[in-house]
Amino acid sequence: MHLEEDITNQMNPNLGLAHRFAAVDLAPNEQLESGFSAIDRERVLVRMDKLYRDTDIIMAVESLGPANGTIVVVDMPKSLSIPGRWRQEEIKMHALRLKRQNGSYTERYEERGLRLYDILEEAGATPFLYFNYWTRVNYDMLIPFRSRSPHGCRALQSAIEHQLGIKSLPTNLAPSSVLESMVGAYASWSVWAGTPGTDYEIFLTDSGYKALIPKARPHMGEARPRKVRRSRRQLRWISSLALNKTDKDKAD
Repeated sequence: MHLEEDITNQMNPNLGLAHRFAAVDLAPNEQLESGFSAIDRERVLVRMDKLYRDTDIIMAVESLGPANGTIVVVDMPKSLSIPGRWRQEEIKMHALRLKRQNGSYTERYEERGLRLYDILEEAGATPFLYFNYWTRVNYDMLIPFRSRSPHGCRALQSAIEHQLGIKSLPTNLAPSSVLESMVGAYASWSVWAGTPGTDYEIFLTDSGYKALIPKARPHMGEARPRKVRRSRRQLRWISSLALNKTDKDKAD
């Protein structure tokens, strides 16, 4: 799978009518849990769950309301056929395929994500493929802990609440797959709330699937730019620079 064509400015204008924004942190197979989350236009969490089967995911999407008013992003699951822990970690950071020494390519991602994309599209929803790790990099949400450890989950949940502004989060610690799907739900919301080309880009893959590349966090509603706080020493230093510049201008 390769990104071939930028179609950011060619998307259907009916995306503006969407009212539910969901994401699936998809597992490679149905024996492992997949995280699911959905938010509304106000970024209020309306559903979070751990699901296993594709049919369960479709039922969860349909429970949100009319499918044609729902945007769903699907995180591409890593291929279990790639041996070695290091190669598994490489999947997060490099191109979509592994090139071996004999010149052949190994697919980095399982086909389950593409199958779910097709099912969602047939159901009337607006699906996109996306990559959760890249999204967190672009949103400046990388955390200094193992992602599935208690410390990592707690840090990610805090970042989701304060950096993404998602409301009605649970008071207890959510599972890591569900937390990662919340990041995807925000990326899904950005397609409705954000500016094309600035906050996100949409590409067609070589197989004709739409892939979402989130770039920045749209600041909507009550969100405000963060104020920079400086100490008194910093303020005195800045004032001295300004006075020195004024004295120099007068001398000139």
